[in-house]
Amino acid sequence: ENAKLAVPSNPQDWLADRKARLTIALKRLARAARNGTIPHGSIEDGTLRIDRLTADVPDGAEVLILDLYRRMPSVRITDMLLEVDAALGFTDAF
Repeated sequence: ENAKLAVPSNPQDWLADRKARLTIALKRLARAARNGTIPHGSIEDGTLRIDRLTADVPDGAEVLILDLYRRMPSVRITDMLLEVDAALGFTDAF
């Protein structure tokens, strides 16, 4: 199978498309700013403010997370780095 990227082979075409999309999006933002209807945001003293997202955590997730952490082996990052370097020999290249 001959997979192809979903982008034009000419970078100028891709850039032109992205510039056009950005222009449209900025016009929508400007219109929303004038109307005071920026979704989940506002402009205060000339600064764009975006509302903080809140996590949508299902019930029982905290217990599951703690259980998963308990099951993971306790390994210091420095020990892991030394083990990976011993297997790959990365630092031998320097």
